[in-house]
Amino acid sequence: MLRLRRKHSQTTPAPAIDAAALLNAQAPGRALLAAVGIAALMNMLWLWLSDLTGHFFHAFSLLQGPMIGLAVRRAGHGIDWRFPSLAASVAVLAAVSGNFLVSLTTTAVVLDATALQVLRGLTVWTWQTWYAEVLSTADFIYALFAAAVAAFYSRRRLQRQEIFALRNRISNDD
Repeated sequence: MLRLRRKHSQTTPAPAIDAAALLNAQAPGRALLAAVGIAALMNMLWLWLSDLTGHFFHAFSLLQGPMIGLAVRRAGHGIDWRFPSLAASVAVLAAVSGNFLVSLTTTAVVLDATALQVLRGLTVWTWQTWYAEVLSTADFIYALFAAAVAAFYSRRRLQRQEIFALRNRISNDD
């Protein structure tokens, strides 16, 4: 008589979740394609912003991490370890390639040449000089943080019923 009505209890049973359908929905190929596409778009934005303002923006790679992770989540529907590792790898590659592209265009402007002319003139010593003088420890730290953030955002968010269905399937398989 003095009990309060429970508003949080379910009156209808939760729908049955098919764990096999969740596992089959994973698409690593689409996740890779989306991650590379977003990385290319973000590198173009980095290049345009650096060209527009005349600044290098070393920390721009930190913005690439969440964007790449969300693209992997959206396109890949990933549950397992492959998707965070894919997102982290693409984020590191995007950070290094973005640094290279901005350095390339800056060098082309200074030398009054095109980017293709500068690319044709690259040698082993050019790569060593670029690695020693342009890339700093901060760039590697930014790339690692971008990779961590990309890995964090890359996994699919599951509802409670989906988690229970996956756990039951794993325990039944063993």
